[in-house]
Amino acid sequence: MSARPVVVLDMDETLLHTPDTELNKARLRSIPRPGLGKFMRAVSQIGEVHVLSAGSSDYIPLALDSVGLLSEVRSWHSSRGRNPMKQIINGRRWVLVDDRGASSPLTIAKLRQCGGAGLRAANHLVVVQPFSGDRRDKVLHNLPGLIALALEVQRG
Repeated sequence: MSARPVVVLDMDETLLHTPDTELNKARLRSIPRPGLGKFMRAVSQIGEVHVLSAGSSDYIPLALDSVGLLSEVRSWHSSRGRNPMKQIINGRRWVLVDDRGASSPLTIAKLRQCGGAGLRAANHLVVVQPFSGDRRDKVLHNLPGLIALALEVQRG
């Protein structure tokens, strides 16, 4: 078992924005958050990167592929049903990066699926401003440092 921490990234409005979410393989064009490539390189140095999205299992790989991320993540999963995040994490330090706060039902579900619940989950969540496609967005610039800090806090 690898001792590397696990970095779980939400997809929609965290890493990318898809204006037309109608599933059409020929037309799906997601907008990557500015700095996404540099961010992914930095985060992959911090830990093992997985995507956990509320999107469907048909949509997630198409959206990731449309911004060149499909091969950059260790795995992707839909939070709509059972997923293996608890088994992937398996006692390692982990962090979830999401565009929704800790009181959002979707975020609560993702935290539970990763193994966090209640107040204990607070150390595992980094919340970012939602991305709407603005090319001037700078959220990813300092995010690797925040992720590293959240993982360090867990180390105690």
